[in-house]
Amino acid sequence: MSQSATIYRVSEQVFTQLEQSEESHFDQAAATDHVLFHGTFAALEYLLAKHQDAPATRLVHAIFNPQTMLGSEVMESNVSYDGQIEFFEVPLLYPYHAPAAVALLHAFLENVSAADIEARYDADELNRNKVYPEMWQKEMVPGKAYNKVQLVHDLAQLKKIIREANEAKDYLFVFIG
Repeated sequence: MSQSATIYRVSEQVFTQLEQSEESHFDQAAATDHVLFHGTFAALEYLLAKHQDAPATRLVHAIFNPQTMLGSEVMESNVSYDGQIEFFEVPLLYPYHAPAAVALLHAFLENVSAADIEARYDADELNRNKVYPEMWQKEMVPGKAYNKVQLVHDLAQLKKIIREANEAKDYLFVFIG
C-alpha cells in the first residue's frame, strides 16, 4: 500500500457548515470533487519545485501541505484509551486552501505544462534523492507505476481540480495518508 494524497474540492456553503459545526467532521460525500494521488504526490511536488526560486518552491510545497487548518486538536486529559485511539483515527484538523490561496496555486500551475514535467523527470534523480516511493521507472510501460506518464497524468488532474476550485471560489481540503 502506498502513501497517497487526496485533494477534496468543497463549496463555500459546505466549508461554512463545517466551520460552524461543533463536531467539525468532514463527510467526503459533501465534496464537489476529489482527486487521489497514489504514491506520486511527492514526486509531483519535487518536479514542480525543480528550477524554481524560493517563493515558488514554498508555494509548490503548500499544494500538498496547507498551513491553514479547520477544526480543533484539543483532547481532554481524562479521555479513555479507546477515546484517544479514536481521536487519532478520526482527524479533527483539516488542512485546507481558502479561495485566495487556490487562486495563487492556479496562477502558478497555469504556467506549468506537461512538457515541463517530462523535461524535469529523471527516474535516477528521483530515486537518488529518495523521493517517495523511491521506485521511479525509466520505462514507460503501460500499467507500470511510478513513471513519467503517470506524473504527467497527475499534473493534469491537479491542474483541473485547482482550476475548477478557482473558478467556483471553492476551498480545497488536502489529506495525506
